[in-house]
Amino acid sequence: MQTGTWVFRFNGLAPRRPVSLLQPADGDSLFSPHFITFRWTDVADRNADPHYFHLRIMGPGLDTAIRASDTTLTLLTNTLGFQQNSTYDWSVITKDENSAIASADTFQFVFNPTVTGVHGGREQAGTYKLEPNYPNPFNPLTVIRYSLYAEGHVSLRVFDVLGEEVATLVNDDEVAGSHTVEFDATSLASGMYFYRLETPGFSETRKMVVMK
Repeated sequence: MQTGTWVFRFNGLAPRRPVSLLQPADGDSLFSPHFITFRWTDVADRNADPHYFHLRIMGPGLDTAIRASDTTLTLLTNTLGFQQNSTYDWSVITKDENSAIASADTFQFVFNPTVTGVHGGREQAGTYKLEPNYPNPFNPLTVIRYSLYAEGHVSLRVFDVLGEEVATLVNDDEVAGSHTVEFDATSLASGMYFYRLETPGFSETRKMVVMK
């Protein structure tokens, strides 16, 4: 190459596109006093097109951005200081080393927990039910039972005390009726964990203790 000014152009990365927000839906009331799960669509294959996300939450006493590498993020409400019966805005910024673009919409939700304590969630007596696991404490196996009023998609997940998901026990469509799941905690350290049942319109959380 000769002495002089050279211009290099790289066009291997696709233009950044905004994500679409999924959960909580715009206008939702959130009833669980312990967890909030945020979900949004992805924009590209992160292996071929490296990028990450910033979840932005704004409302009374709160203005924060939390970095995420996936399209789902579950947070413990008590670590963020949500205020009861308050409205919050949330959006997602897609970022890479050179650019950032916000989601096309900003959704609102109302933090409105109706039940205190660990046995949280929206109570619907005679419809859905998440029972205490047995045995509890346990090492390493325990059984979780739950009842579904109607057929639909079911998610049953386990979290540690920091709100990090450590196991997905169910993530599928299931028929109405009683169901049983065995949980093996061999790979987990001793301590307290939470298991959470979610269906459309219902969620409930209980605690369990692994004792080794």
